[in-house]
Amino acid sequence: MAIKLTGIKNWAIYNLSSLLWERPARKTTITELITKLEQSGQAIATRAETAADTPANRELLRHISGIERWGQRRLRVFLGKAFIQDEYDSYQPAASLNLPQQREFFQKTRQATIELARQLATAKLNETATVRHNFFGPMSARAWLTYLAGHANREGKGLK
Repeated sequence: MAIKLTGIKNWAIYNLSSLLWERPARKTTITELITKLEQSGQAIATRAETAADTPANRELLRHISGIERWGQRRLRVFLGKAFIQDEYDSYQPAASLNLPQQREFFQKTRQATIELARQLATAKLNETATVRHNFFGPMSARAWLTYLAGHANREGKGLK
């Protein structure tokens, strides 16, 4: 369920989004973001290779993949797909997958994000176009890619 905030809280969330995602994204090309996605994807896959196959690690990688696939759905809106207001939960892989299977799912998911970023790089995007994030509000395509790379990288550090 999306969180509805009003007044000062909306202002604070908007400014937080701008600080965390939009500002860094403005200084980065989609091609540079693709490189960041490739690098962070490899780092997460490497951590997952050496991590123990525990419920916590499986759930963490499942969460990362779910957010990434949900973000892909939002990125497709920039390419003409209809916007759907939903949550990330239904985008997660099956909870029954072991860690190597979760890792493989993540790697395929990340490759799909990179391919989508390549499509965005060649599309004639309106630089001011935004697609809503459930918490952070309207975000540009580059901000979405920055968000996905950053989210996975931060969360992936929890793999032990």
